Amino acid sequence: MNIVVQSGCSVEDFFIFNKIPYTLSDFWKTKTYDNGTELSGYFLEGNVSDSLVLLSVHSFSDILSNIKTTNELVNFINEGNKVWVIDNHGVDITLKYIYIKDKIKQIDSLLKKNSIILFHDAIPSEHAWFASLKNIKNLTFPIINWLYTLPRIFHGSLEKNVDAVDFMLTTVLKKNRFHRKTLYQKLNKKPELLSKGLVNFAKASDTTSVYVGEHPDGADVWRDGHPSMDLYKNANLEIVPETLYKTAYFTTEKTLKPIATKTPFLIVSNKGYLQHLKNLGFRTFNSLIDESYDNQHRIEDRVKSIIILLEDIIKNGSKDFYLQSKEILDYNFKHLSYIAGSHRYQNDLYMFDILKKEKILDF
Repeated sequence: MNIVVQSGCSVEDFFIFNKIPYTLSDFWKTKTYDNGTELSGYFLEGNVSDSLVLLSVHSFSDILSNIKTTNELVNFINEGNKVWVIDNHGVDITLKYIYIKDKIKQIDSLLKKNSIILFHDAIPSEHAWFASLKNIKNLTFPIINWLYTLPRIFHGSLEKNVDAVDFMLTTVLKKNRFHRKTLYQKLNKKPELLSKGLVNFAKASDTTSVYVGEHPDGADVWRDGHPSMDLYKNANLEIVPETLYKTAYFTTEKTLKPIATKTPFLIVSNKGYLQHLKNLGFRTFNSLIDESYDNQHRIEDRVKSIIILLEDIIKNGSKDFYLQSKEILDYNFKHLSYIAGSHRYQNDLYMFDILKKEKILDF
């Protein structure tokens, strides 16, 4: 079977490194249809057969946004080809598809089984609608390619300041992040609690207040991915509003930063997110605090329980909680370091296994 990889798709280096023959194709040209409609990101032209095509999630979304290219996709697959969609931008595949749910379900009913595979950077939750698709297959990389790296520690030291505040919370109130708005509203009703922490709720449109704390310089520096150590050294605990709260278990730099800085955390995310971290080999703080919030169905209830738990930790001494967490913090730091060193090897093995199972390659 021929392998065609979209230019810029994150898995291209896998085929290059392992000397697997493939064709590179540019899907970002403009195509003009007979009715004058122009569309960028169109699908393959010409007589292509017995091929596996690897697309980025953005190209796939563009294809599904137009009925003409959607029909071309279905015809292409039913002629004996396969399509793999590589989610190399994290959350896009779990959020963006919500808005084209009907289109996904429609083409799912027209395809052969497993002719499209969606490779996620997140594990779909049992309640996610796309987890129940019949012919479009959902898979998750064993270790997320671009997130499971050990964040570099700015200015070196991980030790907390003697006069560190009780907690920190820095987040952006982006559109469609209901859990963050819920957290924001409930905390705003407790000014006495807010006064005990380093708290910054920035609006997505206010670029001047999105990044708080001191960050490393450099054009290639991804600010979100590097902990602001002037903040982390000055807080005994972090409240982490993760990216998702319903559709998938998606571990991002938001969770990795407190782990990398050896900071205890309470996480606002999906039901069962803490169990998800345990499944990944991390430890949480259930031996020290009540983490039953992780089992509550409604996000409003989880947020309420987290705030009560935060108040209890502060009442009993956040510094003591931090010191009691030392063993867990050290373990998680070492485990993250291990994952950062092994992620490429494990993902390469995973890709080989899928290529063999799908009978693309015969080694």
